[in-house]
Amino acid sequence: MIDTKLDLLRNFLLKKKEKVIIDLIIKDYDKTNFYIALVFNYNIEKFKVLFVPLDVMEEKNIEEYLCYQFIFLSSVNYMLETINEAKEIYKEESFRQQGNKTMKAYYLEINTHIDGEDYKFITNQSLPEEWNFLFDTIVTLFEHVPNIVSELCNKILALFNNVKAYVKYDYSFDVDFSRNDLGVFTKEEVELGQKIYATDRIKYLEKVQDKYYAIVDDDIVILEYNLMKGILNVYSDNKKIGKECFYAVVLAIKDNLILKFMKLSITEESQKLNYLCYDINDKGFLVIHKNEKKVIPLKDLIEGKISSFKVSKELNKKLEMIVKNKYSLEEWEKVKDSLIIEEK
Repeated sequence: MIDTKLDLLRNFLLKKKEKVIIDLIIKDYDKTNFYIALVFNYNIEKFKVLFVPLDVMEEKNIEEYLCYQFIFLSSVNYMLETINEAKEIYKEESFRQQGNKTMKAYYLEINTHIDGEDYKFITNQSLPEEWNFLFDTIVTLFEHVPNIVSELCNKILALFNNVKAYVKYDYSFDVDFSRNDLGVFTKEEVELGQKIYATDRIKYLEKVQDKYYAIVDDDIVILEYNLMKGILNVYSDNKKIGKECFYAVVLAIKDNLILKFMKLSITEESQKLNYLCYDINDKGFLVIHKNEKKVIPLKDLIEGKISSFKVSKELNKKLEMIVKNKYSLEEWEKVKDSLIIEEK
């Protein structure tokens, strides 16, 4: 349906003698679809930015849904020069094709038609950091479209905006928890998920801001559920994890299960960093850092770099044993008062 509308739109622009120089196609992004383009109108010999809300565009009445804004020539020249200067970087097709093989949603496509050369860039959810030469182009295009989609620009450029809670999802499912509509999971996945949930393989599960963070076996699983739009977004650091693990976490969420993470705060270069901690071994504290596993060395506790650590009773005993064996009883006496013991 959206592809049909895009074909009709392109043909319509040709008839209007408008050449597309750069365009951004946004498909199924939180269930919305948009088209944004830098175009050159041959009739008036001016550049304009075109915005089209594809979801509401009627195929028989296209012109009524085209929203234009003129753009300064200096801005156009800057965008084209920036993209051209990076040509050696993006010539390889593999560099430009970074779409997620497991997720069709949050589709982003950027096409450039400059100096007789055409290049297509494909990704999902956000602009990769190595596509930094497209950053200013995306910003400039969004500056010339309705403010209603400004938040979308922030999401697309999240990796450049130091969004601390950013998660690049592996799957996006249409579900409706209120109606128990979980048809995206097969019967086998449901049965396996029920077994995972029943055998306590979910070690931790806690909601942090708008996301659920879990540890299933030894894997990180992060879920985000958009109640209004019925979207379940899923991430795991283990790309081979089965959907049954996601279903198990969904069951736990529906049952209001809370298994709080241990909380660790550490000071690095005068900056206080907070982590979700899920285990301790003789190397240190196992934490979630940028959605991946990281080990905070045990020596950081001994050297006083860890400003606070909220730990369960069970793991506090484990920590005590590790510190005494690796260091000494005296060292344990020094650090134990900085620990906050919590019931899990």
